[in-house]
Amino acid sequence: MSYVDMEKHHGFDTATSDDADITLQLDIGPKDADWTETFSIRVATPRNMSKSNSRMKTMRIHSFSFETLKTYLVTAVASCERETWDECLDALRTRFLWEWDTPNKQKSKR
Repeated sequence: MSYVDMEKHHGFDTATSDDADITLQLDIGPKDADWTETFSIRVATPRNMSKSNSRMKTMRIHSFSFETLKTYLVTAVASCERETWDECLDALRTRFLWEWDTPNKQKSKR
């Protein structure tokens, strides 16, 4: 997993911009709350798309850069803003893998 500071103007880069396959963990929650939920997403360039993980949500990018990644993440999360947290959570789960949707968590709920 990688840490992305959304406040910075630069971040990590891959060896080449057309060969990225990165898994990110995102902590997302309401602005006025002191808690977050954890979400994951895989970021991959076309060269790596065939290495698919069926459970992981994947963002396909033509060419990797920190700015591309940051722009997508900000846009994706903003598009999930709703009236209530439950509605936000439903929208976020369409784009990201929620911590409680992972196979290990599903087994423990049974």
